[in-house]
Amino acid sequence: NLFPEGITLPRRITIDGSIKGNQKDLASTLTLKSDLTNGSIALNLTNTTDSIENIAYKAALKFSKIELGKIIQDTAFGAVNLEAYLDGQGVDFENIESIVRANINEFTYNRYTYSELVIDGKLMDKTFMGNASMNDTNLIFKFDGLVSINDSIPEYKFKLDLEGIDMQRLNLTTNDYRIQSAITADLTGNTIDDIVGNFQIKGFQIKQNEEFYRIDSLLFVSFKDTANSNISIDSDLLTGSFKGNIAFSELGNSMKKFFRGYYNDTINSSLNRDNQKFDFELTLRNNPILSEILLPELQTFEGGYIKGEFNSNRDLFNVNLSVPNVNYSDVQVDSLSINVRANNRQLDYELNLQRVSYQDYLLKNIAFYGQAENDTLTSTFQQ
Repeated sequence: NLFPEGITLPRRITIDGSIKGNQKDLASTLTLKSDLTNGSIALNLTNTTDSIENIAYKAALKFSKIELGKIIQDTAFGAVNLEAYLDGQGVDFENIESIVRANINEFTYNRYTYSELVIDGKLMDKTFMGNASMNDTNLIFKFDGLVSINDSIPEYKFKLDLEGIDMQRLNLTTNDYRIQSAITADLTGNTIDDIVGNFQIKGFQIKQNEEFYRIDSLLFVSFKDTANSNISIDSDLLTGSFKGNIAFSELGNSMKKFFRGYYNDTINSSLNRDNQKFDFELTLRNNPILSEILLPELQTFEGGYIKGEFNSNRDLFNVNLSVPNVNYSDVQVDSLSINVRANNRQLDYELNLQRVSYQDYLLKNIAFYGQAENDTLTSTFQQ
């Protein structure tokens, strides 16, 4: 088929205009009317006798009421009004080189009509360089930078200032969340396994109903090496590090293979899990946003930590977790520790609690430990 499946074409279309020029250069002015959109195109072409990728163009487009949802057969989308200007050459994403200026005056998504999206930049070598901004009543942002998905070294280097977003009014959440933040990225890499650089979310503010909560640093992640992963995380909620050789794209299957002695499951035995060798350490921090926004039933939390190591070559997996004090939904827990020691044949676990209480119930000095091996779980409870 000439057009891909899932695309609706106009039932009727009328084109009126003029074309002037010669074999090498053409200038046209066209108006278009159909049941899916109305618009106009002013188009100048040069080098028209050359190959299609070398034809140069200047185009000014203006369309109103593009029924995008009907065209792509997705009811989440509504009408789009836009004006755009293109100046360049190339017609597909592989070889396009063009200045792009666009003003999307209105577009509807999820029953909300957005307004004033402006794009100004350049497309070249699968790369966009430039800026974009929106000044809608319920969404204001500014983007400036570069996003490249070229085959050699994909690069993401940008700053996004999210000056305000009202999640409820945009029909993205049922709760009243209004968010402000700044995001910066300086990353290169083809996949999550070889990415290098920094990613940061800072100046994060969220307003729920009439209460404001602020986190100066929501997230800072640094990928420092591709041969041996050195990942640092730093925020007001969580700090930590991963050090060693980590292939995140294969980690899930590697863990399944590691634990295959405990249960019956279908696992891709051809997947290479060698050289998954890393240590990790995470420190959990208390912050009002935890109990007020993320976990409303969390009444008390004094932080905690998780430490561990995984080595697929030595068949080793150890995890230690410690939380000194937490109260969730009126369940009070003091001095919780969990220790797991495992190889690919046997897992030993131990849970210790100094004190746990709920309403009139109280338990002290609890120990719960056991083993998992060959589809069998053994446990011992001690007080």
